[in-house]
Amino acid sequence: MATTTLTLQLYFNGEWHDAAQFTHLGDTGAFTEPCIVEYEREFVVAFFGTTDEHALSARYEVDMQPIKLPHWPAFLLDILPLGFAGDRIARVYKDETGHDASHLDLLVLGGANSIGNIRVKEAWELMREKPRVFPEGFELEEVIQRGDAFMAYADENGLSAQATSGVQGEAPKILLAQDEQGRWHADSLLPDHRARAHVLVKYARGNKAEMDYTILRNEAAYMRLAKAMGIRANDDLRWENNTLIIPRFDRAVAFGPQAKHAAPLFWRGGNPVKPSTFPNSTQGDAVVHRFAQETVLSLAGITAIGVQIHHHQVVKLLADYATDPAEEVAEYIVRDLLNLATGNRDNHGRNTAVRRLNGRLELTPLYDFAPMSLDPAVITRSSTWKGLEAPAGRLVPDLNALMDQVAEETGGDANLLSRVKTRILNLGACLEHLPEEAKNVGVEALVFSRACGQYRTVVDEIARLK
Repeated sequence: MATTTLTLQLYFNGEWHDAAQFTHLGDTGAFTEPCIVEYEREFVVAFFGTTDEHALSARYEVDMQPIKLPHWPAFLLDILPLGFAGDRIARVYKDETGHDASHLDLLVLGGANSIGNIRVKEAWELMREKPRVFPEGFELEEVIQRGDAFMAYADENGLSAQATSGVQGEAPKILLAQDEQGRWHADSLLPDHRARAHVLVKYARGNKAEMDYTILRNEAAYMRLAKAMGIRANDDLRWENNTLIIPRFDRAVAFGPQAKHAAPLFWRGGNPVKPSTFPNSTQGDAVVHRFAQETVLSLAGITAIGVQIHHHQVVKLLADYATDPAEEVAEYIVRDLLNLATGNRDNHGRNTAVRRLNGRLELTPLYDFAPMSLDPAVITRSSTWKGLEAPAGRLVPDLNALMDQVAEETGGDANLLSRVKTRILNLGACLEHLPEEAKNVGVEALVFSRACGQYRTVVDEIARLK
């Protein structure tokens, strides 16, 4: 049996640290083959027993005991290039070697600059050896002016491989970072001390039919709508010329003598908090903060692609792991009710993530929230309330039965159930004004009429909540 050992690094306090050894055991390089993950001895001495940003996952506390699994740990699938980016990396690999890329190949080729605070050291070293593309950077307006043709331009000039490392999903995406002169670079290529901002640039998925553009064009307005409905969301997305620019919430830039140790932004109860010790200066070298982030599939330990996770399972995970279970369970449930009200069906387990920061575990801000019921590919809801939707012949679940599931998964915590009910009722009050709010934030009238047809059903169901 072949073995391959890679070093997994974690980023905190402004530096990358060798955290663990990942040893793949198998001949095909598939993620379904056995492996061993073992924290470095010195790392264990420093961080023994922690499950915060110093751990590979909230599931695997820092410990001397090797983690032996019949497949890869689920957190590695979070950093494995999948979808559009994975296909591109695999195609280049086959052109260069004549062989199909295994999952292990993809991890080494694309694990250098992942979402969150984990990377594969060997992947970073391999990327660093490659020629620097556009060392002078480029203006963001150039990206926008080219529209979705920028992906072809990036391919022709060797930029896409360096700008798509670590991204997932069917929509074409690139990761860019802004330097101190306001110019933009592939995120993986710009040294941290020069960074000033980080964005994800997203293009239409599918066959580029008019509806594909309509969906992406309305994603920015949908995010503003979510914030208006009381959801934890980033509302400063920018849409122009078939290009959606999304500020990243797994990155932040800090300055000053305390910058390495003062996380500049985190969420408490849905509100952003800036530590008072964090300086406001933007002069001098920057320190980039990379926040520990993992999908709910990783939190659940599910090592699979395209697998379903039910909502009651996520509720149980949040009850077990979240710092404030009531806040996070409530946030999760109202997000799903808003999905139902606005026609966002693309709710699979990789579209929900948690963040570990400053000793807290909480849901990240909302992402990939769009009118996906309009997608020509006919997207269906992946995560459902078990037994309360399609099998029961319902488009919107019975909320009293849903609350019974929540009670069962959370041990019947009366305070938690009360807070969840309050959030649901508050959402119901907001949804009463959904047509006006949607218009105010820029949701197109055709999109609202075709995607939000169930909002009254959701409002009525909330009114029946006892």
